[in-house]
Amino acid sequence: MGEPESNMRRLKRVPGVEGLTFTLETAAEQEKDNLLCNFCAWRDKHGELQACPKHRVLKRYAKGGVGLLVRTCETYQPILTFRITKAMQGGFESKFNTFRLGSTWYNRVSPGNIVGLFDVGRKEIFGKATVMATYNGDMEEMCFDHAHLNHLFIGVEQEEAAERMELAMRNAYGHILKHRQNTVCTVIDLERIT
Repeated sequence: MGEPESNMRRLKRVPGVEGLTFTLETAAEQEKDNLLCNFCAWRDKHGELQACPKHRVLKRYAKGGVGLLVRTCETYQPILTFRITKAMQGGFESKFNTFRLGSTWYNRVSPGNIVGLFDVGRKEIFGKATVMATYNGDMEEMCFDHAHLNHLFIGVEQEEAAERMELAMRNAYGHILKHRQNTVCTVIDLERIT
């Protein structure tokens, strides 16, 4: 934080609950959900793991009429989404992996990161896991090398798991895959902690 700014052109007054409230954000920016905490698995208490102390401070400030914007956070925990069915209930017990199309998740997480496991159907975090390793490459190769440890196919023989994983990826991403020459995917090895 440097010297105070005297250029007030960006300053805007917005209706507040008590008195005047000021912001530097446009109305369009205020409508966006840009608070990094809203995309973090550590925001709330989960199991034996405590809630993020930084988020508690932000909530306390918000009650006092001060809205803080978190732009970066060294303790951020990404959220991995899953569409849970009864058939896959047992696949998240201890060590497992998940497949994601493209390289985004390969660049987003690293070994040692904690991630939240989010059930999109129930709209809740059902667990947390530590990233043990990440792999990125051709989908067919990734399926052959890693599908037998995927949460869907634990206990299935390697070749059969590879075939089933490739079919599952094509069912999930078929509309995207048919337009690509080379299909890259990311595999994230995880170990459940809650």
